[in-house]
Amino acid sequence: MLTVVGLTSCRDKFAELNQKPDAVTTAEPSFLATRAQTLFETNDYLFWFYNQSCYFRWSQMGNSGVFSEGTYGMDASVLNRQTSYITMLSYRNDIDQYIQAYEHPEFKAYSAMCGVLAIYGALYAIDINGDIQYTEASQYRYGGPLTPKYDRVEDLYNLFVEELDACIATFQDDSQVVVAKQDIIYNGNMGRWAKLANTLKLKIAVRLYDNNSAKAGQIAQSVVSSSAGYIDSLEDAFIFHKADAATGGDLAYQTGNGISMIGGSENVINFMVNARDPRVRFFYTKNGFNSKIIQEFIDEGKADKLPPFVTENINLDGEGNFESYKLEEPWNRYHGRPVVWEMSDEYEAMKGTYFDYTDRYQLSVGETTKAYGLFSSLSEEMIRGRCSYTVPTIPGGPVIQDNAQIPWWGMYLGAGETNLYLAELRQLGAISTGSAQTYYERGTMSVA
Repeated sequence: MLTVVGLTSCRDKFAELNQKPDAVTTAEPSFLATRAQTLFETNDYLFWFYNQSCYFRWSQMGNSGVFSEGTYGMDASVLNRQTSYITMLSYRNDIDQYIQAYEHPEFKAYSAMCGVLAIYGALYAIDINGDIQYTEASQYRYGGPLTPKYDRVEDLYNLFVEELDACIATFQDDSQVVVAKQDIIYNGNMGRWAKLANTLKLKIAVRLYDNNSAKAGQIAQSVVSSSAGYIDSLEDAFIFHKADAATGGDLAYQTGNGISMIGGSENVINFMVNARDPRVRFFYTKNGFNSKIIQEFIDEGKADKLPPFVTENINLDGEGNFESYKLEEPWNRYHGRPVVWEMSDEYEAMKGTYFDYTDRYQLSVGETTKAYGLFSSLSEEMIRGRCSYTVPTIPGGPVIQDNAQIPWWGMYLGAGETNLYLAELRQLGAISTGSAQTYYERGTMSVA
C-alpha cells in the first residue's frame, strides 16, 4: 500500500517535468487574452444565417419582399443561442484562476480586457433573449453549477456598470503588465481600453432609460465626468481586424450566409437619401438601373416598364433619351422596398409595379436575358468582405466585376455612436454636460 502511494506521489510530483521541452502546459494570461480577442464576435454565423433578417423585418427597416404574418415569426430554439459572450467569460475566468494560483495581480488587465468583451457580447444577447446566464456561467470547471441560473436584465445592467468601473480602475493601474503586440485591439494602450469600458456604459444607459431614466442619467453623467474619458475620435474607436488575407485565412473575413436578399425599406432609405446620410452608401448597394440600362429600356420601347421611382428621377432630352439624373451623384440609385402588408389593397395596387419579379424588369438581346434589381440590398462587400460585385450591363455587354477579397474591419463602437447617444441623452435632460447640438454635429459630421 505504501509503495502504491509513493508511486502516485512521484507521478504527481514529476508530471510537469515529464513533458516535451517545447510543450506549453499552462497558458499565460497574455496568450489567453489574445486568443479571446481572435474569437470575439457578437453574433457570428447565427447573425448572418438568421438574426439579421429578423432584426430588419421586425423593425420594418427592411425585408426580402412584402410583410405578412410569417414576417414576424420566430424560432426560439435559434434565438436562444446568443452565447458568444460565454467564450469571453471562459477566458476571463481562466485568467482569474491563473492570477490567483500563481499570485500575479499585475496581469489583471488581461482579465479586464476579456471582461469588457464579455459585457459587450452580453448586451447583444440581452437584446434578443432578455434574461441570460451570466454570473454563474462558465464556472463549472472551478466548482460552479452545471446549469447556471438566469440573471434578470436590470440586475445585469447594474452589475455591468460595477464591473466596467472595476475594469477602468484596473486599466488605470500603473502596476499592470501588458505585452503590446499580443493586444490586437489597442496594442497595449490601457488608456484606450479605459475609454472603451467607460463608453460601453452609455450602451447600458440608453437601454435602461425608458424603464429607469434617473438611473440612466446617473450612468451617462458618470461617463462624461470620468477621468477615463470616452471614445471621441477614430483613434480611440473600438475597431480592429483579426488577420490579413495572406496570413489569417478565415479570420480575415466575416463568416456566414449571404445577406444580399435583405434590402432597406423605402421609408428608411428615402430618409437617408434626403438627409444625405453618407452611411447609405456603405450599408446598401445601388439598384440595377444605371444610365445605360435606362437607355436600353428606352431603345427597346420599354420605357413604360421602368419603375416609377426611376422615371421620376431622370431628365430626358428633346428626343426622349436619357440625359441626366435629377439627384446628383452618388444619391440617385438608392431605393427601398415599400412597407406594405401582403393581400392588402395597398399591396394589390402596387403588385404589378413593385413586386413583379417575372419579366417586367428584364432585357433580352438574342438568346441572352438579364434581370435588373429594383431595390437596394445590404452591401455584402462592406459587411462581410469576401464578396464579388457585378456591374449591371446590357445583355451581351461586357462582364465587369469587382472580385477583390477585402479583409473585414469591425467598427464595434465609434465616436459617431457615442456622440449621438450623448446628443439624445442631453436633449432628454438626462445629462447636464455639453450641448445636444455639439454632440450631434460631432456624431454626424466631424468624427468617425
